[in-house]
Amino acid sequence: MDDRQLLREYVHTGSQAAFRGLVNRHIGMVYAAAQRMVQESHAAEGITQSVFTTLAKKADSINPSEVLARWLHDTTRRLAAHTSATAATPAHEVGAGRVVNDLETMMDRLPPADRDAIVLHYLEKRSLRDVAEILHLSEEAAHARVSHAVEQLHARFNEKGVPIASAVLATVLSSECAAHVPIGLAIAVGTEALDAAATVPVRPSPGTWSNGKTAAAVLVVALVVATGVFLRQNARVNELKSENARLLVERKKLRTENALGRPSVARAGNVELVRLRRSEDELLRLRREVALWRKQAETATPPAPPPEPPPPVVIPADPHDPGRFIGSEELRFAGYSTPEAAMESIVWCMLAGSYDAFLTALGPEDRAEELNYPEGREFFEARQQQLAPQFKSMQVAALKVLSDDEVEVKVLLDFGSPLFHIQPLVRVNEQWRLSNSTRDYDSDWDSDGDIQRFTTGR
Repeated sequence: MDDRQLLREYVHTGSQAAFRGLVNRHIGMVYAAAQRMVQESHAAEGITQSVFTTLAKKADSINPSEVLARWLHDTTRRLAAHTSATAATPAHEVGAGRVVNDLETMMDRLPPADRDAIVLHYLEKRSLRDVAEILHLSEEAAHARVSHAVEQLHARFNEKGVPIASAVLATVLSSECAAHVPIGLAIAVGTEALDAAATVPVRPSPGTWSNGKTAAAVLVVALVVATGVFLRQNARVNELKSENARLLVERKKLRTENALGRPSVARAGNVELVRLRRSEDELLRLRREVALWRKQAETATPPAPPPEPPPPVVIPADPHDPGRFIGSEELRFAGYSTPEAAMESIVWCMLAGSYDAFLTALGPEDRAEELNYPEGREFFEARQQQLAPQFKSMQVAALKVLSDDEVEVKVLLDFGSPLFHIQPLVRVNEQWRLSNSTRDYDSDWDSDGDIQRFTTGR
């Protein structure tokens, strides 16, 4: 599975296997970046742990369209920048040495698209075919993206006073930016990150359109928590761990005193040893039971998505021509037969339609999450009252085809200040529905892919 699928499985089901798959796939890049910045192995291990703990806690807030490798690299840079062990670049370093030491600083000056290309191709050693697949490009376009990114990075190093040719820079990126990951680090990082994330209460996080989806993982956790067993066992395990550590210290002390010829102390020690053995047996039993509960939670079949809600009681009108500016008085429900019509209908549902009509605009996964959020209707209505009076106009400006059943719409929304946004859509039963949250428009969106542009006249 790719990163997006693994991340979705972890968010929706709490799958530890999916999360560990992400750790194993990216830990080399994260550890190497941390070590380049702090130049000390122990500190780099700590930063690596913090990066994946952050991922475990914030996985449900990561935009599915974002390249996870770059998100991890950006997070590594931010955390390493706040580490006291971060060392300054040695003054005598030149050429390749300066490139390695200053790489993260220069990467911070690149736009996201260029960072995506460098992280994937050079820091994670992905082939151009893999880069093309991850970025939804052709292999030729991926090669052009990587070459452009290297040129941009080369320009940043030249501005910094590091005279190095582009070809040499590419060679340094390919050969000198890796680091040997300590044995066992991936297992330790995955375990600690999952344990840390388990202590954070799950709360619904508002999205741009649905503004209140609850992760499907809540359902799985709720089934376990409802029995009261899982939490009680975890608490008991932690209690026994502390007791076990205390008794081990006492046992060592008692054995020493017994060796010195103190019978009464030895008899007391025997009592403590019996108690210790019982505690250890109880600890092992509870560990097995907790492992069984976790395995059942991971393998539990996710609940089936709710049935398709009834369509809104409105008759679809013919959609306006793509590219036309649609004012608030012209906005209408146009059905979902085409991406352009669906986009107009989605905006209408948000501003003038009912909550039930809005639900029909969502794809199956987004609708299931929305229905699991009890305050969704209340939030929708409050948001509608806030946004509707501010709406001026909208315009479907362009359409990018990702696959037969996935597209992205470039839409201009004017709520007092016109701004472009990118909205993913998915085709379900020949109808186009909302898929994932709206994201901000970036000019790189126009640089590649199968794009159909519409007229922009008012």
